[in-house]
Amino acid sequence: MMAANSRGLELLGVTADSADRIENVWIEKDPAGEPTGRLTGSVITYYGYDAYGDELMNRLVPHFKFDVLLPSVRDGIERYKRLGITAVYENHMLEDEMLEVYRQLRRDDDLAMRVVTSQEAEAYGFAWASQPREEADFRERLERAASKLELDDDLLRFNGVTVAWDGYCYGGTMMMREPYLDVYGKLTHGHRHISLERAEHLMRFCAERGMRLNILAMGLKAHDEVLELLERLDPEIDVAAQNWVLCHATTIENEQIDRFKALGFAHTTSMAFGCGEGDLMCRTMGRHVLENLHPLRHFSTSRCRSARAPTGDRCRRGRRSSCPSPTSSWSPGTATRARTSASRALRRWRYSRATQPRCCSGPGSARSSPATSPT
Repeated sequence: MMAANSRGLELLGVTADSADRIENVWIEKDPAGEPTGRLTGSVITYYGYDAYGDELMNRLVPHFKFDVLLPSVRDGIERYKRLGITAVYENHMLEDEMLEVYRQLRRDDDLAMRVVTSQEAEAYGFAWASQPREEADFRERLERAASKLELDDDLLRFNGVTVAWDGYCYGGTMMMREPYLDVYGKLTHGHRHISLERAEHLMRFCAERGMRLNILAMGLKAHDEVLELLERLDPEIDVAAQNWVLCHATTIENEQIDRFKALGFAHTTSMAFGCGEGDLMCRTMGRHVLENLHPLRHFSTSRCRSARAPTGDRCRRGRRSSCPSPTSSWSPGTATRARTSASRALRRWRYSRATQPRCCSGPGSARSSPATSPT
């Protein structure tokens, strides 16, 4: 939902003459037919997948404003530290312009957290970047990313690129083998955010340049496509030697986990996907989807590695680092299908990650703070 005052409605171009519904955006009006200021539907900053909703966002919401992002990131870091979180692996939805905020904080000696980052390869999701990039722009950004790799700094490292194969259930973009209903009642099989040709180019590029590739895949059909392409390229680029990462994997079959493990993939996810979307997936896909919703037990018993951040020459040689990333929401000794409360999951994550080596090994450490204690 979006709530706008009279000035906001003016900027949005919403008046009494506007239709009550435009695409998947509803404009609430009072008995006299005047807009109340409440808009519902696809009016969100990202993953709206609605042309009119994106148009509204672009009229109202500033994006990539450095003077806004910088203090916001600094404030966010302080808030995370008070939760006991002192290191992050941020590898999703980051444009180069956003990454520059971390770099500026580091240049100013004001980065009070260990950060490993990765740049998004393709444009999608954001209202201002909802269409695939032009070919020249796509390739130029990859070259710039390769030129900015930083694998040795004590606090800030930039190790590669990310591709989001598909999206979330609520947006109707999670790629499943069988059709399901999106939140507006329309049948969908999901949506791939990158063409197969660009995905292949990206995999070859990362293997050639020694860059980590993070692949975000949510649905069973997405895993089918990713694995088919990886296994076809494996004889040429030796995927298992690349230290690449499977991210999210909201739904995945045990057989698919085994195939990713055989390709040397690490894995990172969040229990929040199931908590936030589990009921919705049951309603739109059917309760059978729960069988493959976050099968953390098999990730553990198959000894599929939790995501690790490459360090120094180990990344360049494609070898695995020995330092666990703090982003995994499970540990081998605790993975289970049993229900876990949000507070228990947070306590488990804070303690297990705070007492293990961080994602940036070597001399030096994040600035100490009472808030960084695992207890």
